[in-house]
Amino acid sequence: MFPLYSLLYSLALLLFFPLEYLKRPRSLRSLWLSEKLGNPQITLKAHAGKTLWVHAVSVGEALAAATFIHEYLKSRPDDRIIVSTITDTGRAVASERLRGLAQVIYLPFDLPWPVSKVIDHIRPDALVIMETELWPNLIRTVKLNRIPVCLLNGRISEKSYGNYMRVKWIFKPVLDMVDVFCVQNEVYAERLRELGVSSDKVNITGSFKFDIKVKDEQLDWTLRLSGPVLIAGSTHKGEDEIVLDAYKRLLAEHPGLNLVIVPRHPRRFDDVWSLIEKDSVYCIRRTALAETDGKISGAVILLDTVGELS
Repeated sequence: MFPLYSLLYSLALLLFFPLEYLKRPRSLRSLWLSEKLGNPQITLKAHAGKTLWVHAVSVGEALAAATFIHEYLKSRPDDRIIVSTITDTGRAVASERLRGLAQVIYLPFDLPWPVSKVIDHIRPDALVIMETELWPNLIRTVKLNRIPVCLLNGRISEKSYGNYMRVKWIFKPVLDMVDVFCVQNEVYAERLRELGVSSDKVNITGSFKFDIKVKDEQLDWTLRLSGPVLIAGSTHKGEDEIVLDAYKRLLAEHPGLNLVIVPRHPRRFDDVWSLIEKDSVYCIRRTALAETDGKISGAVILLDTVGELS
């Protein structure tokens, strides 16, 4: 199964690599490529404890991972933490939330040789995977090195469950290699059992999202907002037009209404800004707020930063 998966993954990589490379800011491209090829751009100093590798694909998982890592280090302060992400936003959030506590890298391509290079470099004593990032070669290569694997804050959506069931023959060997599953609720636990995971491996531990600590202080720029505020968070292509149309109709009834619109992916910031400007509404980018002063009312604010919505 694994050779076939590696072949299919390699073909997909050849097809999608140009897009994945070019969609990143120029400042990140060389770093991204180097780390995807198994060359972590981090310096490892001698330490007295173990090394824990935590994988968190994007922002949500990075926030959950940060909550876990803060608590983990209270009992094991001498351990080294390496966090891997896939998205640029996940990397930015993990770096900000775990500054001084962990080193952050991009997850290597899911092929045996780059994964092996990362293992040789960081020498992890355990791998913790947040939620449902089940990369076959990652898990297999880690297990071949006799490193335990734990799925933490696990969840399997109904859609993912259906997909896994259709290719159960592929994922059953991968699931068998995971030592412990800590999932959010009984529904996800039962789905894992239906996929063939032994009941004694499955534990219900709740959702880390309820443990995420929200910052007490209010961001300075939000204090300037006058009137009610509507937030459209994590928007995808095609949704911004719907939000703006609804906002304009509400604005007619509530003249002081503000809209904060937050595209899910930073690469869409400029496209969404162009869309907002064409809509003939009072608008401003979050990154340009420092150039203005006074109260803000009846405005569309593009949140072109990472991590502030959380």
